[in-house]
Amino acid sequence: MTLDVSDTAMPEEQVRSAVIGALKNRIIEIDIKLDDLNQNLEYFQRKYNLESENFYQQFCSGSLGDEMDFLEWKSSWEIYQELILEKKALLEALG
Repeated sequence: MTLDVSDTAMPEEQVRSAVIGALKNRIIEIDIKLDDLNQNLEYFQRKYNLESENFYQQFCSGSLGDEMDFLEWKSSWEIYQELILEKKALLEALG
């Protein structure tokens, strides 16, 4: 579903500006969350002396246990990767 700007009472440039502002605000939110997740990932990397990408591969292959730390690390890594993709898409949309 696309929004036809001509169907709104707002001038096109005002709508465009609002959308761009919303996208930029989301990018800021993502950056804040990425910083938080990165701190979490760095904690686990130091604690287990293992890079997150390597950990994730090993965990998903079943070669690691199911400790609570590992579940949190896995979730943090997945969310981090999803946010990176979302940010990339938003930046591409902004041009």
